[in-house]
Amino acid sequence: GAKQMTVQLLRADVLAEWLLQQRSSDPTQNDHKRLVIIDVRDEDVFGGSIAGSVNVPSTCFSTQLPSLLKRYADYGTPTPPPSHYITYHHTDHVIFHCMHSQVRGPACAGRYALMMHASSTTNVHILRGGFARWVALYGKDPALVQDVSRQVWEHAFEEMSPLRRHALLNSEDEDDEDDEEEDDDDDDEDDSQDSSDDDASSS
Repeated sequence: GAKQMTVQLLRADVLAEWLLQQRSSDPTQNDHKRLVIIDVRDEDVFGGSIAGSVNVPSTCFSTQLPSLLKRYADYGTPTPPPSHYITYHHTDHVIFHCMHSQVRGPACAGRYALMMHASSTTNVHILRGGFARWVALYGKDPALVQDVSRQVWEHAFEEMSPLRRHALLNSEDEDDEDDEEEDDDDDDEDDSQDSSDDDASSS
């Protein structure tokens, strides 16, 4: 019978550890985690990205899904890897994120998990807090981010209230069991715009 594919929330500090481990480990060893990070941001994919991530905009995710499954799941024809990070056909962990991992990231992760082959052993994750939290935590570490625009993010953090900045940086400490609480953060997608156009973006 087909097993139920679940999508797990992944904390930023855990992914950071995996990435650093991956860079320093011998790829022929079995403890080497094979990761693919899929960034589903659309026109908001500015200001940098997570090191080694692949951008598949959420708007064209459905058309890309079959080739993503073929490339990163446990079956299909191996295809050349899109980045230096991925040297394997089999992938242990596929991690999805958008700007805040509130709407697009979880939706794409869910569709991917649903379409995955029943015998697949790949784990599907949603990166908690999305790229906004990642860049707040690791924006200065070249091993964890690529093409980061300091101006964009320094400006974004200056515009943030101290309370919100604190929440962004410290929500890692929550238990992963608190999934029901996640709904409190639904306004995150709008908050990334200037407060002046809140009225426009909330319609």
